[in-house]
Amino acid sequence: MEHIPERPEIDIEYFVPDLYKEGGSYRRERVSVYRIDMQERVLITADKRKIDLYYITDMDSDIFKGYEEI
Repeated sequence: MEHIPERPEIDIEYFVPDLYKEGGSYRRERVSVYRIDMQERVLITADKRKIDLYYITDMDSDIFKGYEEI
């Protein structure tokens, strides 16, 4: 959270539910983080897309170096 003002770029993998049937697919991409809204539980990208935190399965970035895995 302390790096959000810097608009960090992170690599994320997240699940995208299929709108028409059960299931979906996983997507991996690099995004620039604009904000994390803990009330709505979404990550908001610089291009204003909202990604549900529940669906994020992996994140990686240089900003995480030095932090222990939880």
